[in-house]
Amino acid sequence: MRKINLIVFLVIGLLLVGCNNTEEINGSIHPTPTRPSYTLWELANKAEIIANLTVTERVEVLEVGDEYSTFIYSIFKATVNHYFYNELGYDQEIEILHGGGPTGQFADDPLLKIGETYILFLDEREDSDIGARLVITGGPFGRYNKVDDDLYVRQLNPTNSSGSSSVTEAELIEKLNRHNEDLNIDLSILD
Repeated sequence: MRKINLIVFLVIGLLLVGCNNTEEINGSIHPTPTRPSYTLWELANKAEIIANLTVTERVEVLEVGDEYSTFIYSIFKATVNHYFYNELGYDQEIEILHGGGPTGQFADDPLLKIGETYILFLDEREDSDIGARLVITGGPFGRYNKVDDDLYVRQLNPTNSSGSSSVTEAELIEKLNRHNEDLNIDLSILD
């Protein structure tokens, strides 16, 4: 009898822990998403745009869904300081669709901040509700936050990643060129 009670309590405990996979963010509770991990090699080979840019404004907040579930997205406008790679031929001003809005955001993928500079890996996605939009490739894995004059830190690093946590633009370009020969990014864009 004691063995059965122990097993029942163990199963109930595991169910309670598994069902409580949420985080409170900005007063709103959001489930912590299960995200696929993106290595630098995967980003370098999947992204259609790689750019150093500065976010200038939030243009719009969209609510997409039905009566059962609604997703909130923010559209940010950004000025591109320089492209490392631009397969899609975008100009110096772009718009980026990012998950979250004024009522909440994910802890591992906070909203872009107006006035901040980032290096972003982007690809264009088509959605029947939203249309064609640029999104960050790999979510938080495809985002480098500027932390100093020329130092950037990746928003999320894959668990199997090694090496330093911050890189300069030149170091990142060298790594990208090693991960995808087709990019062939010229370091002179930094001059």
